[in-house]
Amino acid sequence: MRRAAVTVLCGALALIGASACGDDDDGATVPGGQDVDIETSQGVPDCFPDDAPIPDGDVKGGFFNESDGGLCTFLVETDSDVTAAIDGYRSALEDDGWEVAYEVPGEDGASIGLTKGDDGIAVGGITANEATTLTVTSGTAESIASAAPPTTAAG
Repeated sequence: MRRAAVTVLCGALALIGASACGDDDDGATVPGGQDVDIETSQGVPDCFPDDAPIPDGDVKGGFFNESDGGLCTFLVETDSDVTAAIDGYRSALEDDGWEVAYEVPGEDGASIGLTKGDDGIAVGGITANEATTLTVTSGTAESIASAAPPTTAAG
């Protein structure tokens, strides 16, 4: 779980940095010498599952990290509080056949992971300074389900 959380956090920071520089394709070397290939976009990345709904809000950009098993991430800013934003997206995904793998509720920050077939989507949200930002990450169902904290697995 720690690796997935670090990957999402590092990815979000890479996205912000790449967006500020205006690069469409980027690469980096992380501590330990592992090469990381990151492709950035202005909207939802092409790697996001075609059949998955997109959360309501303003998509701020995305990236694809091929080096970490193919994680696809984008950020969404919304006017809703974090609970309403995640609950609304959860409902849209469940209506589309996605199943909850885990959830971590919270008042100012929360996350949820869902799977459908071989695909998985994890959504984390935080409200700070009266703004809510969602980080939406897709990958394999196994990678998303394995990111669940041990006490929060659905079932």
